[in-house]
Amino acid sequence: MNYEFDVSICCATYNQCKYIQQTLDGFSMQMKDTSLKIEVIIHDDCSSDGTQDILKKFQSENKNVKLILQNENQYSQGKKFIPILISQAKGKYIALCEGDDFWDDNNKIQLQYDYMEKHPNCSLCVHAVNYVDQNGKFLKKYFCSDSDTEIKFTDIVEKGGNYLPTLSLFFRKSDALNLPKAYYMCPICDYPLQIFLAEKGYCYYMNKVMGSYRINSIGSMTDSLYKDTTSSINLLKDLIKMFDNFNQLYNYEYDKLFSKMKVKQQYDIYDYLGDIKSLMTEPYLTVYKNLRFLERIKTQIRCRYPSFYRRIKKYARQ
Repeated sequence: MNYEFDVSICCATYNQCKYIQQTLDGFSMQMKDTSLKIEVIIHDDCSSDGTQDILKKFQSENKNVKLILQNENQYSQGKKFIPILISQAKGKYIALCEGDDFWDDNNKIQLQYDYMEKHPNCSLCVHAVNYVDQNGKFLKKYFCSDSDTEIKFTDIVEKGGNYLPTLSLFFRKSDALNLPKAYYMCPICDYPLQIFLAEKGYCYYMNKVMGSYRINSIGSMTDSLYKDTTSSINLLKDLIKMFDNFNQLYNYEYDKLFSKMKVKQQYDIYDYLGDIKSLMTEPYLTVYKNLRFLERIKTQIRCRYPSFYRRIKKYARQ
């Protein structure tokens, strides 16, 4: 397959005018002093806060920038942005970054590109990041390992979507075409993609900080997914459907793994509902027993004394 670009930088944003310029600066950094042909594709999901004005200015000042500016919010209609971006990408590789995160190492794309070019069996490459607050202040380093290493498929599934930072994902476009039904089973965009890509080959982790993940940012997808108990429970139910579909897709080769994940999601549903009786029966009791002592105490208080737990939680935020 012939590609017009070596790498397509793909970004999704929504009402993130406070952060998007720093994201765009990180993209510009990648396109300087490199022989790689790079394009930037940005999907804006009908922002109303001035984000689109900043994007248009960036496009006017840089070549090979494509904007997908929606007139109606697509996420609220159940549409995912990653397939939209991938369909428009003309690069051999795709680098993801959401509009509230940013890259701060000008060799990031070059390093990931070089590794994957030399290792055709690698289907996903990621790296360490810094956690920062809404204002970009450093909080801590986040890393999957204390050295460069291959990451096990089981770890990617078991540790959830936050295990691999979205802003570090780098993969071949050809591996992300024809996303399976399982990908569309839940509203999360990155976690099912990680599972699908990692199973195709292997995931390689670079223990070098090359970007920053913004915690609790305005307009983040995480906020919309976990905005209340009902939303959280619906997400967990969708994850159970997703694991069922992945299990079928892989002909039950990972049945034990996906069955274990379904039990974890159902455990969390009972936890949200305060159903301590169900939590204390197998197979959920095993999940409970494997929690740290303080987590078990929190579960007991949350389920048995919900009003008291909410007051404590509210006080802790102040």
